[in-house]
Parts: sequence; C-alpha cells; structure tokens
Amino acid sequence: MSTKYKAILFDLDGTILDSAVHFHTILQKLAQDLDTAPPTLKRVRNWASNGASVMIDKCLNVPKDNSTHQQLCDQFLNLYDKEVLSSCPLFEDVEKTLTGLKEASIPIAIITNKGRRFYQHIEPQIEAFTPITVGITRDDVLNIKPDPEGLLTSSSILNISPKDCLYVGDHKRDIEAAINAKMPSAAACWGYIQPNDTPETWNADHLLKNPTQLFNLI
Repeated sequence: MSTKYKAILFDLDGTILDSAVHFHTILQKLAQDLDTAPPTLKRVRNWASNGASVMIDKCLNVPKDNSTHQQLCDQFLNLYDKEVLSSCPLFEDVEKTLTGLKEASIPIAIITNKGRRFYQHIEPQIEAFTPITVGITRDDVLNIKPDPEGLLTSSSILNISPKDCLYVGDHKRDIEAAINAKMPSAAACWGYIQPNDTPETWNADHLLKNPTQLFNLI
C-alpha cells in the first residue's frame, strides 16, 4: 500500500505530551505558597497550550502587571525543570501510535515552542517508543509558530517536500504554521482544545479525535 504522507511532524505539548499533569502539580504548589485556592486539572488543561505566563494569570489569578508575576513564572519554570526529569506523561494511545509509525518506517519530527532546556529531557523518553529524526525548539529558530520556519527546517532536514509531510497539533497556531508552510495539517482534537475553540474552522486538512487515526493517513 502506498504511503499518503511520507513523514509525520508533531507539536509537543497538548499533542504528544500531556504536560497539564506536570503543570497542575506545579500550580498546586505555587497556589499553596500563595495561600490561594489551587486550580483544577480541567482549568489547567484549558490554558496549558498558552505558556507559563498565561497559566500564572488564568490559573492563579496573578496577571502580568502584578509585581510578583515574573517571579512566579521563574519559579514555575524551575519546578518544571525538575518535573520533566522524572516522567513524561503521554496522551492515551500516543505510545501505540508512535510505535506503529516506527514499524511503518515513517520518520517523525517534533516542532515545539518549548525551549531546548526542557525538550532535551523529554526527547529521550519519547525515543523509548520511536526515533525522533528531527527536534526543533524555540531556541533553534528565529521565528516560532505560527511562523513556518520550524516546519520548513524539519522538512528540509528530512529531505521530504512539505506537501508530503503532515503536521499534527492541538492549537490554531499549529494549523496556521502548517498553512504558512504549505504543508498538510491535522488538528489533534484529543489535546488542549479550549471550550470556545472550534477546530473545524481552523482549515486543517484532517480533524483527528484519536492519534491512532494517523494510521489511516500513511
């Protein structure tokens, strides 16, 4: 059977990695230090794709103009550094999907807006299931998503045309990055989709409810 897509490129947080598990643990600790009500895991999931600053604002009610906001962001990142060393929580069926892609000899790349400081601890844990041919972080590009630079860099390293790659992500900016790269895309609807998000309007080529649906596209 011929392969439809020759490579699968993934976003990381909210697509492969269920980072909200770590984020929730960290925000609970920070809330305890602040003597404030801790956020629910559901609330953390709603904001997990937006970065530490937004989570500090929306989950701890400490806005960016608060004098303690940056200090809390720094604490959050330092605590996260320790969390990613201990475990790498994957979404349900992601392990099965990564293993299946490996068995099908489909190269895999990860393009994330996460810094290499954290990614370097995560990649080896993912590679327990499949080799990561290319890993692009925010520190490896001049322009992060939705700019297409990371996607096009990955495509070039893989020596596979963008039109023959599929980029999978759970955020509108992921789909925008793929469109800007003229690369087919799939919305990871199992990820951190906020209640007011409408992935069907993002102009993704595919809407996936489960990562194993990728097997139908290779």
